[in-house]
Amino acid sequence: MSLQNDLQSILQFLNAGRFNDAQSVARSSLLKYPSAYKLHQFYGVALSKAGKHTEARDALRRACELEARDAECWNALGNIEKQLGDGKAAIAAYEQAIAKNGSYEPAYRNLSGLYLENNLSRKVGSLIAKWQVKFPRSAFLQEFLGDSLKKERKYADALERYEAALASNPQSLKAWYGRASCLIELGRANDTLQICDALIKNGWNNPEIHYLTGRALLQSGSASSAETYFKQAADAGSIDGATDLVNLHWMTGRSKDAEHTAREIIQSSGTTADQKRAILSQTLEMERFDLCLEMCAVITRLFPDIRVRDFEARALNWLGEYDSAFEISDTEYQRDPDNPMNAYVQVIQCFATGRYDLALDISAIWRDRNPLNQLWIALQGDAWRMLGDERHDWLCDYENLVLPLQLPLPAGFADHDDFHTRFVEQIHGQTEFKDYPLGQSLRAGIQSPRDLKYDGSQEVQAYIQALQAPIEAYVSRLGTQQAHPLMRRNSGDFFIQGIWSVLLHAGGRHVSHVHPEGWISSAYYMVVPEETDRDKDAKPGWIHFGEPPHKIYDEAPPKKWIQPKPGTLVLFPSYMWHGTNPVSGASPRITAPLDIQPGKAN
Repeated sequence: MSLQNDLQSILQFLNAGRFNDAQSVARSSLLKYPSAYKLHQFYGVALSKAGKHTEARDALRRACELEARDAECWNALGNIEKQLGDGKAAIAAYEQAIAKNGSYEPAYRNLSGLYLENNLSRKVGSLIAKWQVKFPRSAFLQEFLGDSLKKERKYADALERYEAALASNPQSLKAWYGRASCLIELGRANDTLQICDALIKNGWNNPEIHYLTGRALLQSGSASSAETYFKQAADAGSIDGATDLVNLHWMTGRSKDAEHTAREIIQSSGTTADQKRAILSQTLEMERFDLCLEMCAVITRLFPDIRVRDFEARALNWLGEYDSAFEISDTEYQRDPDNPMNAYVQVIQCFATGRYDLALDISAIWRDRNPLNQLWIALQGDAWRMLGDERHDWLCDYENLVLPLQLPLPAGFADHDDFHTRFVEQIHGQTEFKDYPLGQSLRAGIQSPRDLKYDGSQEVQAYIQALQAPIEAYVSRLGTQQAHPLMRRNSGDFFIQGIWSVLLHAGGRHVSHVHPEGWISSAYYMVVPEETDRDKDAKPGWIHFGEPPHKIYDEAPPKKWIQPKPGTLVLFPSYMWHGTNPVSGASPRITAPLDIQPGKAN
């Protein structure tokens, strides 16, 4: 076969989702045409689709070496560098793509997104201005702006951008999908269903549309119908479809169905590597560490090209096999130190085995790469704490940065009890859920299924208005110290990024956690069991700060406790570990937490 025929075959396999076949043809063809840069590029794409991201990067780097003028190659390299968590390398690759071909629009979209993620506001402004000059009627530009606003949870503004994109290109599936995905976040599930139904009838039968249909049905109170669409999305390769299918089984009290579906996805040759890894993550959220190890063994036996050693290390850590876990994590980290999951798992195992210097070195590297990621700030703080470095106290300053305040009475209610009663009935009165959503911090409880910021009810909107004054008080006392990751982002302006509500049953608790994409986080207490006031030693239901969820060799107990009381709003940095002790009685504990971002809402 000629080179052109080989390339065509690879492309057909890629479009059909047959990534192993695409790799096989590429490897064979490279023996005949080792200097064909397009072969290296297609091979890299096939490897990436199969989850072999490090090998994919090597192939794409080679493609760029062979033909440095190809903007598409540089753009593909940027995509894989981003997947591997190296934002700086990804930015460099996208910049090369635009330098080589100023009319290659995908690179503008990708580079603008990374500039935003890395808080490079001046660069993104300049690039978007150039983008607008090059492509004044670009639907892609409007879609990018929509995606950016949606990521910031500014759904109403994002909706306007998607509608502008559709005005330029009414056939844009991405813009229709973006519009529908904003409508569901704005509480307009029926409008989302109408769009998805029309798209499916017009032949746009892709997994994202099926997944969004499932979400809209779930929000409309039809869990059984949602399940059908989640399964269709999962069968077509959707990661979210697979995880939400398992999650729906779990939240509706069908743990055996959740395990059965998880096993099917793990064992099937028709599911992707990313789907399988996402399911492994869910087994950890189920706290089924034995099941995670069992599934890792199945994947290793049936699909040896899919790497799952990081999950083995995490499961072994939870089972107390710290030395074995470190042996695995160290091997994986040495093999691929640029993989963010390898770095995270290695840091966790370093803490468990007392290797605090190494934990500090790695967390410092990744905090530098991702300066706004609250998890890496927290891990670096843990290392400082265990090494006796005073920077931990400077970073966390529990006495000044954890602030309990009283919420002013929301307008339209007789008193706080009246407000709490009506809020709880509005949000939790008719829920179908029986257990916690996988991927969240709560255990033995339920959580509202969508962002309440866009709930139009009087109860929620009055709550949002009442929050403004205490949040402003907290922000105004922070200061603007440029070296501090919390204070340096303080411009005086803020907006609420998201609100949800959590109901904990008997035995319910929050696993210690951070909010990786936040700035300031909060817990507001509506219903508090009497036991929280009776037992000051066991502190049932109390919120604690400073205790990491992962094992630390020398122990790291909580640094601060706060007793929950109805009407109390507790504000703190999003990077600060926080969790709760289990409630022991039958009475529920109900909160309405939120995340806050710096800057203006629009």
